Amino acid sequence: MIAETDVLIIGGGIAGCVAALELAKQGIRVTVISAGSANSFRAQGGIAYRAPNEPSHLFKEDILKAGAGLCNEKAVDQLVAQGPQAVDELLQEIPFEVDETGAWKLTQEGAHSVPRILFHGDQTGKVIMEGLEQKMHAYPAITFLDAHSAVDLITLSHHSKAIPDLYEPPTCVGAYALNHHTQEVNVFFAQETILATGGVGECYLHTTNSKEARG
Repeated sequence: MIAETDVLIIGGGIAGCVAALELAKQGIRVTVISAGSANSFRAQGGIAYRAPNEPSHLFKEDILKAGAGLCNEKAVDQLVAQGPQAVDELLQEIPFEVDETGAWKLTQEGAHSVPRILFHGDQTGKVIMEGLEQKMHAYPAITFLDAHSAVDLITLSHHSKAIPDLYEPPTCVGAYALNHHTQEVNVFFAQETILATGGVGECYLHTTNSKEARG
């Protein structure tokens, strides 16, 4: 099978689904391919949330502390600046737990110095994913294909038959993906390709990640 789309998203977890929804809202055609059950379904803890009255520097310090010095500081700065708005939008759709006054329940986890974790029992990831998938069904512009593993990215310098493309800047125009149902390799051409494949928990001997967590 050969398919064309505006944007190809490799990975069907929270990151991939949110990206697909934001693009579909703009009328952009999106194809999401996922190898299997997203690791996001297994997330138990919750989401770190910076309240509007909380100093941003405190949130950043706690994230860096929780990351044990391994964080990309530029990425942390982006999370601190843009994360609250993204979570506020999520709060409108996902039933996180509230107290008797209707305020969001916040718990304290990891290296965080104050309670700031939004949660839904110990199935936060499952609840978020179910909400996102339900929203995706409302957008005809989104095509979601399960049981598809990306095999290789299609780049002009490696796959084009036009000699001049060898000298062009590295450009990705889609991906080859194995359909686990048919055992066929399908071709997906796209103007843009987003990698949202998550972590690499499967590289460890002992892990609570799903078998699809191979980055």
